[in-house]
Amino acid sequence: MSSFKDQFERVNRYLKRIQSEDQPTIDYLDDLYSFFINCHHLKDWVKKDKSTGLTKNEVEDFVQSKLSLRICADLANASKHVTPERRLRKKDKRPQDNAHITNRNATISIPLRRTIYQNIVTLQDGSKHIAENIARQAVDDWTQFLSTKNLI
Repeated sequence: MSSFKDQFERVNRYLKRIQSEDQPTIDYLDDLYSFFINCHHLKDWVKKDKSTGLTKNEVEDFVQSKLSLRICADLANASKHVTPERRLRKKDKRPQDNAHITNRNATISIPLRRTIYQNIVTLQDGSKHIAENIARQAVDDWTQFLSTKNLI
């Protein structure tokens, strides 16, 4: 089995991919969803890697204390259990310009024709966040936590 560091590096690679504007929209969507899934699963890697010396509760408490990581969890779980929904316009029956993935706590709306900074995550409270900013904050949160524990 690989170490949590391998998963952390994978998360960082996905962050770089979603920050790149040089890819087709469908590849970007795949990378964005993959980022949220891999970032969410990093907690399992950290918990199961005995070399960290961290307890499950320490890791879970950290994840629960960070909005960015709670959003990653919601979107990762939504991508697993819900397929993107495309609604049809009544007039011309073409897909709208956005694909959506939703669970009870967060919705992500992604343009089918990608334009940077239009990838919006809407939380249950109605607040809106740019998906790429959430991703950057999630990596920053993990980096700070792992650095504080002298693990990276």
